Amino acid sequence: MLDQLDGALEARNYLAHQFLREYFVLKPSVDARDRATAQLAEIARRQEKLQSELDIHLRSVGVPDVDELDDRLLNELDALRPTTWLAGKTDT
Repeated sequence: MLDQLDGALEARNYLAHQFLREYFVLKPSVDARDRATAQLAEIARRQEKLQSELDIHLRSVGVPDVDELDDRLLNELDALRPTTWLAGKTDT
């Protein structure tokens, strides 16, 4: 599972840093769009499979699903989320 999680991180980094540049900035075309769509579908399929496997593993070691958390804990977790980047601001 660690290899799969590393792969998910690599996919995230690729999407964040290279994907748009490769498919839409440097070589925009219908063919590039079709290849990009297929690649995104494959990445999404792998990520969904990994998420399912991770959920099963976490439940097997006693970690509850988000749906099982009480409102107090959900509110505490929500308070930990950064807010500045959600508004498009940078922390400078």
